[in-house]
Amino acid sequence: MTTANIIRTFRDTEFADWRRAFDVYYEEGKVPTPSLKLTRKNWRDIHDRSHQLKAYGIWHKGELAGFIVWASVSNPHDLRPFLYISDLYILPEFRRKQLGTKLLKHVFAKHGPRHSHIEWKTQKENVVAKRLYKKYAQKTHWIIYERHIEH
Repeated sequence: MTTANIIRTFRDTEFADWRRAFDVYYEEGKVPTPSLKLTRKNWRDIHDRSHQLKAYGIWHKGELAGFIVWASVSNPHDLRPFLYISDLYILPEFRRKQLGTKLLKHVFAKHGPRHSHIEWKTQKENVVAKRLYKKYAQKTHWIIYERHIEH
């Protein structure tokens, strides 16, 4: 019998599941899917104990249902680093099971105490994500600017 929900790091053998979940994530977010080269680099990074990028997957009844990716970032305003959540995603067929909430709470409990604060961003049209995030954090007054660098 498979436990309903398991949160854990990804095993080396689960790259195909990771890639499939990220492909759906990017397609749904209407942003270009990263190259296989970049996906493989991210995969290596989350398995490298010395790298700041980390990830958990959540499995529901034995199937990968979603993931959370974060990094511990040096903080010039505090002696402790801050934790930046770069990605939180639940595959469409697993939604409305509180899995995103479980991933957030897991990261908050396991990694939050070592950090000054936790931050993340979402698309302004993502009503479902904003409803979840409002339960655990405050919307800030900061506006994000990005400059893309051509290589």
